[in-house]
Parts: sequence; C-alpha cells; structure tokens
Amino acid sequence: MSFGWAEAFTLGSHALNIYQENLKYDELSLEAARRNAQTRRNAQIRNQTLGANDQIRGEQAALEAKSYAFDSWEIALETRRAKASAMAERAQTGGFTIDNYKSHFDNISRSGARARSRRLLNYGTRIRNIQIEGEGDRRATVAKNFSANFIQGPSKTGLVLANLGIGLDAAKDIGFKTDVKTGTQVPRWQ
Repeated sequence: MSFGWAEAFTLGSHALNIYQENLKYDELSLEAARRNAQTRRNAQIRNQTLGANDQIRGEQAALEAKSYAFDSWEIALETRRAKASAMAERAQTGGFTIDNYKSHFDNISRSGARARSRRLLNYGTRIRNIQIEGEGDRRATVAKNFSANFIQGPSKTGLVLANLGIGLDAAKDIGFKTDVKTGTQVPRWQ
C-alpha cells in the first residue's frame, strides 16, 4: 500500500500537535522568564528602598547626636550659670560660709548631673528606636525577597516526552492499519 492523502493528513495532524506542544512550551517559558524578571526588579526596588531608609535613619541618628551634644552643652552652661548666680547672691548678702557654698554647689552639680543623665537616657532610647526600626525594615525586606515566588519554567524533558509520544502515535497511526478480515493491527507496508 502506498502513502496517500489519509496518511499525509494524519502525519500533518501529528506535526501540528508537535508544533502546538513546542509553542505552548515557548509561551510558558517566556511567561516564567517575564514573571521572574519582574520579581527580581521588585526585589531590587525593595533593596534600594531599604538602602535609602537606612541612609535616612543614619541622618536621624546624626541629628540626635548633635541635639544631645547641644543639650549637654546647654545643661553644663546652665549649671555654671546657677553656680555663678548662687555665688553672686550669697556674696551680696554677706552671710555665707564655705560649707554653705559647698553644699549649695553640690546640689547644683547633682541637679545638672541628673539632667545630663536624663538627656543621655533619652538620647540612647531614641537611637535604639532608630536601630530597631532599621532592623525591622531589614528583616521585612529579606523576608519579602525570600518569599518572592520565582516560577519554574516548563520542563524540557516533558516537551521531549510529549513530542516522543506524538511521534509514537504518528508511527502507530501511519505505520499500522486494521485488517478488515481479522480486526487486528498489521503493518501497513508489507
């Protein structure tokens, strides 16, 4: 028996199936590549945002340090002013003793030391809050980057096996025919 229109049509149908499988594979691969590229861009944007936020937090910490230094200087200046004022006040009244001066100056010094200590505690708390905020942002960014769903493209092995299956179907459809008398499959070309 020769190769006729029916066989050509069957072979063309199987060739079309192989083309469609390859086309589907290419489309899925391209979609996976697009989505993965977008996921990588999103991760880069998150990392750049984190870097910018870290820079802002660094500036905040620097401003807090300047504020702390200025406040400490102001507290020391106020302490000296209070001592000078007390000394001038006591000198005008004429009734003073060394012990009286010493205890009054010690009270002023303790008050200044408490104010500096409170300011240092506030400064430390603000800096620690900035650090905690930064650590929270870093962890959130890392978690988002790790949880980004990269898509695995279709399997090349699956494509080869699908095409092989189509080829085997084509060989069976074209290479064999059903014997009319017995109803069994027999090779087409004998």
